[in-house]
Amino acid sequence: MTQALSLNVSIPASIEATAPHSKTSHIVIGRTGSAVAEGSALPIDAVERDLAGGRVAVLALGRIHEQFGSGRSSAARLLDLYLEQGPLFAADLAGRFAIVVIDDRTDVVHLVRDHLGIVPLYCTAIDGAVRAGLDAEPLISQPGFPRVFGPSNLVDLFNSTSRVPGTTVLPALREVAPAHVATVSGGRVTQRAYWSPPTRADETLDEQDAIRAVREVVTRAVEREIADLPHPTGFLLSGGLDSSIIDAIAARRAGESIRTFAFRYGSPDHADALHLTADTPFAREVAHHLGATHTEFVFEPGVDHIALLARAVAARGIPGPGDLDSGLIRLLDGLVSAGSASYTGGEGADDIFGGFPWSAPDVGGVANFPWLIGTSAGALIAPALQRDWSFDAELRARWRQALTDHGGDPDDHPDADSAIVSAVGITRFLPFLVDRAERLSRAAGIHAALPFLDPRVVEVGLSLPRRIRRTGDIEKGALRAAFDDLLPASVIARRKSGFAIDVDPAYTTAVRGYLRDRLAAGDSILTDIVDLDQLRTILDSEQWNDGRFAAPPLLPRLVQLDLWARQYDLRFVQHEVVR
Repeated sequence: MTQALSLNVSIPASIEATAPHSKTSHIVIGRTGSAVAEGSALPIDAVERDLAGGRVAVLALGRIHEQFGSGRSSAARLLDLYLEQGPLFAADLAGRFAIVVIDDRTDVVHLVRDHLGIVPLYCTAIDGAVRAGLDAEPLISQPGFPRVFGPSNLVDLFNSTSRVPGTTVLPALREVAPAHVATVSGGRVTQRAYWSPPTRADETLDEQDAIRAVREVVTRAVEREIADLPHPTGFLLSGGLDSSIIDAIAARRAGESIRTFAFRYGSPDHADALHLTADTPFAREVAHHLGATHTEFVFEPGVDHIALLARAVAARGIPGPGDLDSGLIRLLDGLVSAGSASYTGGEGADDIFGGFPWSAPDVGGVANFPWLIGTSAGALIAPALQRDWSFDAELRARWRQALTDHGGDPDDHPDADSAIVSAVGITRFLPFLVDRAERLSRAAGIHAALPFLDPRVVEVGLSLPRRIRRTGDIEKGALRAAFDDLLPASVIARRKSGFAIDVDPAYTTAVRGYLRDRLAAGDSILTDIVDLDQLRTILDSEQWNDGRFAAPPLLPRLVQLDLWARQYDLRFVQHEVVR
């Protein structure tokens, strides 16, 4: 059976590329964005080979860090690996990539996504043809694509950190799950994992040996990542542990002053459960310690907050957390204006080395996603939707499935700082952070280098037992101990503080105003989804969060949900949509 596969990737206008064609499938490399900067586009390499029984072709997109043999392209080496090992050949690779293998011998197409899902890769089946792409929008825009979503999708739209790998917020759109191979055969798509994060700590590890291993694997990952970056590179520096470690390694490797960047808001800082200390003093101290050329961006009030939320929706393709996206967009704009073609970020370090508050030992056993304990996003769902379906029950089912996916007992209550809960965090919570950084960066025209997102770093970090992971009785103790000679003591001792958020009163006013206007107009998809009386009560209340965080996680999501539905002309259907 002949299959049709279209792969749409964003490439600079100056590049013309023709992918292999075969009787089985065809791949079309098209321009899906006209403002993609040279430095942010994924490298493309393709090769095909005639073999007994048919032709095999490989299209490789991205940066694969393993050093292949002299004179051989990455696609040629990947083809060798495929022929030697079969579809699960990517287990020993590293980097960010999407790989397409077209095998005429068996009439199949394999779509391979990197270990931690840095490069997006979507697919959908319409009228018997399977289409795949690095961007969701061209697939959603195909004639015949069902632009609908149902109640179970609200769980992902309202929290972003419990999504089942391989699914998206639209039932008709699938993603190739991180560390998976999606095989297209006979008009059907099936997925298999080629790698998974460890789910058991190695209790036999010696502390000093383990700390040396952490240093070695993190240093190697950082050096390998920055060696392949488009220049000039801007090194983000919050004064937190993760960015400071990356910058210290980069400064030692460069042998000259690196360019570091930090940001702060013009409005006063506000401490809460995730923001214990201001970044600025620590960032300045690290920059001085490293001899870096340091730049501080100051984000003053007066911006169009709704426009920033709309930019985030357009870049991510889904609603996000609001102020976190807006702040990153402003930071990326500053980096691009300063001439940076790439930047470094510390995403993944907290997930891997136990840096989040919910991974503390005193949290104890958990019966749900620990990062969602105490949240109440489902409380705003319209009562009519929850007569035959429950937001909270769906969330509990997702948790049980996550444990099962990682070989755990769905009825167990594992400790929040256990390896299996960390593995669940890698496959459920981390994708939210990765998607945010990758999508917003690509939209801004700058390359995001995220060196902690290396499968070897994950393997080392999740193998650490609690006594080593929390060396010094502090979160990320092993990571701190591994680099305590490279950074000021104050930074090594600094407790976890989250990405800075905007507490400008104009932000809350803009969000409230937008939602009031939409409710008054009666033209919002929100009228089918939320309890309107309760929403109006919240809009009229001075307190719009649970008191633990300075910014509300839900109301900006509702703004973005409305913007998203309008952008893609989406409908909400109350009856369940079959995925």
